[in-house]
Amino acid sequence: MPVDGYLKVDNPGRYEITAEYAGRTLSTPLTVTMATVTGVVLNPSAPRVALGLSQAFTATATFSDGWIRDTCIFRGSLPLVAHPGFSLLGG
Repeated sequence: MPVDGYLKVDNPGRYEITAEYAGRTLSTPLTVTMATVTGVVLNPSAPRVALGLSQAFTATATFSDGWIRDTCIFRGSLPLVAHPGFSLLGG
């Protein structure tokens, strides 16, 4: 597992994740599906911010298997400029 704590899995299936620390071991199952993103909601949807302040945004994705997950949190100072093709999901 990488140092950043993120696990990359290339194939769907069931996996067992195990952590060891100070002589103790803990395991948990992980199921990886072929779910795809079916929608994204950006919140707040119509923010108003005083000049010079910053605004936090959350992108929440809905997946084809019904799972809903906050995919990222972005905080930036104004002015924030979005370009065509800009994605908070990193795509």
